[in-house]
Amino acid sequence: MATSLLYHRDPHLLRFAATVVGHGSWQGRPSVLLDETGFYAEARGQMADRGTLSGSPILDVQVDDAGVVHHRGANGPRPSMP
Repeated sequence: MATSLLYHRDPHLLRFAATVVGHGSWQGRPSVLLDETGFYAEARGQMADRGTLSGSPILDVQVDDAGVVHHRGANGPRPSMP
């Protein structure tokens, strides 16, 4: 299921609430999958957004061919599923 991109509705969005729908991996590193996101994924030469997700730093955001956005953090704890 593709991730809903909140920044298409509000490009100035600084905070959002989302649900963790799974955990994945991008290039061998763990990632968090959300139902929707305000983080812009790296694309066309533009760097990905950075910030925090439930207090954990997000250092990279990538989107796969299915439209699923992968939020990658540091090697600390990842936000969990409800």
